Amino acid sequence: MVAVANSSFVPVSFAAGSVVSITGLKYSVTLNSVTQTYNRSSTFGPFDTDQILTITALDNGVTYDISGNSTPLTARSYRLYNPRGLRRFRAKLGNALYAPVHIGCHGDSITQGVGTENPSSVTTNTIADARGWPGQLRALFAARYGTLGGGAITPFYSGTDSRVARDAGVTADLTIGPCLWGGRIRSDRPVTFTTPACTAVDILYFGGDTADGTLNGGFTYQVDGGTVTQGLASGNNTGATKGYKVLSITGLANTTHTITLAGISATNSQHITAIRYHNNQGVTVSRWGRAGWTIADYLGVGESSRNNAATSNAYIRSRLAAQFGAWNEALTIISLGQNDGTLQQTLMGGGTGGEAIGPVYTTPDYYEARLREAVANIAALGGCTLLVNTALPPSGGVTVPSGGQAYYAYHQACRRIASDTDHVAHLSIADRWGMTGDTSSAENVTLGMLSDAASVHPSTQGYGDYANAMFEALMRPDLTV
Repeated sequence: MVAVANSSFVPVSFAAGSVVSITGLKYSVTLNSVTQTYNRSSTFGPFDTDQILTITALDNGVTYDISGNSTPLTARSYRLYNPRGLRRFRAKLGNALYAPVHIGCHGDSITQGVGTENPSSVTTNTIADARGWPGQLRALFAARYGTLGGGAITPFYSGTDSRVARDAGVTADLTIGPCLWGGRIRSDRPVTFTTPACTAVDILYFGGDTADGTLNGGFTYQVDGGTVTQGLASGNNTGATKGYKVLSITGLANTTHTITLAGISATNSQHITAIRYHNNQGVTVSRWGRAGWTIADYLGVGESSRNNAATSNAYIRSRLAAQFGAWNEALTIISLGQNDGTLQQTLMGGGTGGEAIGPVYTTPDYYEARLREAVANIAALGGCTLLVNTALPPSGGVTVPSGGQAYYAYHQACRRIASDTDHVAHLSIADRWGMTGDTSSAENVTLGMLSDAASVHPSTQGYGDYANAMFEALMRPDLTV
């Protein structure tokens, strides 16, 4: 029997076929996002699938035991759930030597690359972009296909970025995805990007109409100081020109390029999400993560004291929700949940007014419901989704609030989505790094996988292992059509 100290909680992982027996006078159990309190000994199982339950001791003398299966989860390797859900991506990879295959990476600070230089912030955006897991995944695909690993460069960013020169009047866009990294330009407020050597550049933008107010200014582009060319006319957009769009510039010489974007209107703004560079082949990996964010922040239902301020405008929320898979991505990777768990008892809402929503808490149930909406949108656009949950926080790091559900409950939510939703797969780094994997959380510190002993943010080496896990999963030979 294993003891659970009074007022503490323990996540217990076990394999299919197991039976969990708990003894004690008072304790609570969280299983499948449901928490119940018990005043007697209880038995749970046997279970049909791998599971994890969280035991919280509410008095002295609480113990548990696992029986019924001689193979504990701690001796089993992590795996990709529902690999068939990625068959659309696999099909696109078949043409990667002749056309670009795009991956978009949405997430929090771990997607942004916090920890590559500093355990708590991004100092140099280009370093975070290259050494974080999206950048290292980009490099792995580039080595596989022998071509440039392309990606996005955004008008706004954390730290410094020598690839971007903005006019002082360019403003960050708070109401169009992704992650407030996009910008609003006008004729007198241009932005210039400098790319690595590449032969093609995509301009990612949003075409507004009357519902978007004055966000319909149009834009021009200029390559290497050459001819100024209209990219989008000024005025309201309808049909094929409305919404998140991609304008591709191909046939460039294989060298570095400057791309200058300027608005057409001097009064109405034009939203620019990013430029995406590539060689018209291979795999591009674009990162959109932002530190501190939850699924609620992505959808404009955040809490302004820390993350993305909420909006009471239903149309703006729908515009933010539409960003997932919006730029012709064959695969969208969503890696959220760490902050959702930490902030699960923090009140969030949708602002005030007739279209406001709230109160909202980022519980596993809310998290799962919103992710289901996101993956459905991605599938409707012809893409597929890999849901990735990160490693569990080390000892001395962040914790869930008292009475909250364990971080792994968010992993289970993603696994449920992958198990019953087409075009979705799931991978948990926690199953690789600890609790159910081949290394413990403590070993991750000594192995150099974390940027700091008490930080949830990986080191460059740790991010490399994240990227290896995803690359191995994405290149699995058993993906089936």
